[in-house]
Amino acid sequence: MHVNPLYAVLYVALGVLVIYRVVYKELRGTTLTRKSLVTIPIILVAVGVFTSLDALRTADTDELVLVGIDIVVLAVLGLLRSASTKLTAGGDTTFQKGS
Repeated sequence: MHVNPLYAVLYVALGVLVIYRVVYKELRGTTLTRKSLVTIPIILVAVGVFTSLDALRTADTDELVLVGIDIVVLAVLGLLRSASTKLTAGGDTTFQKGS
């Protein structure tokens, strides 16, 4: 299988960004901003849609059902993860820390 080098660099950069955001910042804790709550999810959704467009165009019903199940499972995992985040009010901002 041949992978476009540009895509490989994009995947590595995205992986590093996600690891930094999810692991490092969640364990250390961060302040909440509108930008931080919206930017990463939009980037991840855009990359996911962009990379799966060709496959979704040719997918049959069974494959689309599996994609739908995958989206539901990921949404449930996201809700569970958000339930384990502690919010602390401090001054003019809110601080979040994963547990």
